[in-house]
Amino acid sequence: MFRGSLSLFLQLATLEGENHEVTILAASSDKLHLAVGYADGAIRVFNILTGEVAVTFSGHKSAVTALNYDCDGVRLVSGSKVIAVKA
Repeated sequence: MFRGSLSLFLQLATLEGENHEVTILAASSDKLHLAVGYADGAIRVFNILTGEVAVTFSGHKSAVTALNYDCDGVRLVSGSKVIAVKA
């Protein structure tokens, strides 16, 4: 499914973050960022090349269950079980 830097990164790196369950992953179309949704409602976007957190979102009150980039890889859309959509 993934090629190049993303697949290599996932094989060689461990993403450091909070000790919360990961519920969903989404890779940007340029394969430079990986968005990770957590059971506590947080979303962290990691830089694939450095493994560092580029940005953290904390708007959800429950587990993130949907996560996807738009076709251009510019916008990240997320959803949770609390009938809410964040863009």
